[in-house]
Amino acid sequence: MLTTAIVGLLALWAVPAAAETGFMGLEVQVFDKKVAKILGQNNQSGVLVKNVAMGEAGAIAGFRRGDLIVKLDGSKIKNFESLLKVVLRSKPRQKMPVEVLRNGRKVKLTLVTGTRPPAWKVNKGSFANYPSIGITIAAITKKVRERFALRWIAWASW
Repeated sequence: MLTTAIVGLLALWAVPAAAETGFMGLEVQVFDKKVAKILGQNNQSGVLVKNVAMGEAGAIAGFRRGDLIVKLDGSKIKNFESLLKVVLRSKPRQKMPVEVLRNGRKVKLTLVTGTRPPAWKVNKGSFANYPSIGITIAAITKKVRERFALRWIAWASW
């Protein structure tokens, strides 16, 4: 269980450099029934901002931890898959209107995507081994997800 949690927390979305998407500097999580209940919300539509990287596009646009992304670049964000579709077609330095729910109110932001900093780049199949503390960290590929029954929509960083 601990290994799954560590792998899930350290996984980063990896894309080839030639097809680099716009970078937002956001760590997001699924907004499912359980999370909605914890936050006292009836609506289960959207994707929750878990963290915002200081100095990156999301922070500059005004995102805050706990914002619920409900619209991005003209597309309604109902779940992680709908967010992923918009992110995958984005380009660095693209201006995108965003709508979030913050403390029950709609807030409009303008995001100008950046480029992925070197520290956030992970190549497909990358791994790091720290035997002194008994941890191995690996990029989550389709094969790894299937082998360990990891949900793809659990977590991502852009």
